[in-house]
Amino acid sequence: SPNNKRDRKTPNIFDKSYHRLLRTAWLDGPVALGSSMPYLKALPIVFAVALLALNIAGKCGELFAPSLVNEHPLILILLNANNVHLALTATSIPEFQYYIVGGLRRFVEDSVYFSFGRVFGELAIAWARTSLPGAVKVFAKFETWLTRAAPLVLSVYPSGPLWVLAGATKVPVKVFCGVTLIGIGFRLWLIRSIGGVLSSQVNTLLELVKEYQHMLMVPTTIIAILGLIPAVLPIIKLPQGLLKKT
Repeated sequence: SPNNKRDRKTPNIFDKSYHRLLRTAWLDGPVALGSSMPYLKALPIVFAVALLALNIAGKCGELFAPSLVNEHPLILILLNANNVHLALTATSIPEFQYYIVGGLRRFVEDSVYFSFGRVFGELAIAWARTSLPGAVKVFAKFETWLTRAAPLVLSVYPSGPLWVLAGATKVPVKVFCGVTLIGIGFRLWLIRSIGGVLSSQVNTLLELVKEYQHMLMVPTTIIAILGLIPAVLPIIKLPQGLLKKT
């Protein structure tokens, strides 16, 4: 019938009803993909695209780090705000831009993993066990403690697998936002402070990177490619895998 055909259409992610459904799923916890089919069927694709974008951006940051760290340090931490990149750019990026760009990059990534766990619950945990490095050990260590002392655990060991677990175990959104923002702010302040104390050493290292950046591109390219393939393949398979389990 015409109504059934309309139900089978691919949902429009710009539709307001889709946004309301996503908001409800995020706030209220794990959802059953079997209900409200047209809209919920698209959620695995939405998260797969978000995870792909974050992972590819991160690997591009690693790949072009020897060039970007001196010429475009702000772009470097926008692509990949890991501790090494933040330390190397601590003396070359204005303070306001450093905190805003570095903080937002980290918060967006943490939010995607947390939301993924929040929406898909046990399905997200099952996917993370086989797809995220170190997830099995993280779950074994912190699953019990997360329900007892979530702020402490999330502050001490922030990571992708732990954010998935936090979302899936319904850690309150306020706790997630508070701990994440405070933790990110503290780590950025600490890294920048250490970078300021060791500014002469950092600048010397940056000069060496600038001098040998073409040679350094070889190992960074190899590392980025080798890391990208195992990171991307599980994400590409994510939508199909989640829908099969529902």
